[in-house]
Amino acid sequence: MAVESDTVWQGKPAQILNVPAFLLAGAVAVGAVCAREPLAAALGPVVGDRTAGEAANYAAIGAVAVAVIWGIWRWVDLAAQRYRLTAQQLQIESGILNRRIEILELYRVKDITIVKPLLLRIFGLGSLELVSSDESRPEVILRAIPGPAELAPMVRERVETCRDAKGVREIDYT
Repeated sequence: MAVESDTVWQGKPAQILNVPAFLLAGAVAVGAVCAREPLAAALGPVVGDRTAGEAANYAAIGAVAVAVIWGIWRWVDLAAQRYRLTAQQLQIESGILNRRIEILELYRVKDITIVKPLLLRIFGLGSLELVSSDESRPEVILRAIPGPAELAPMVRERVETCRDAKGVREIDYT
């Protein structure tokens, strides 16, 4: 891992990426609460009205708990991701319980693309897609970061500096 003083840029993805997951979790929770009485009515003839009401309540509580826990897990998982650009590497750190650090050597980067979908643009965010000659992970995406258009030239400059220092040239065979 790079020393903090070696860091040129660092960031993390914005929680806006979790909006669909949060909406789904909320819909499941609301649906579970709303489905409680119809479920109790359907179970009533089979197990008795009182038991059916309790079973429907437990089912609703369970569904709400699962939806809330899943939403929290998604939030924490995204909050745990970190991007760090150093003079020679791009490091992507992820994971909640088990941390994973992926390192892309910058001299391997072949192409940089800035992607700004409407939803991200509304919040001043975008993504940076890097295509590299790395065999284990040829495409790296820095998702939902602020200022991808400002970061792209910084990455390109470091890529060229690393290539010059290592004497690396790219040759495409067609």
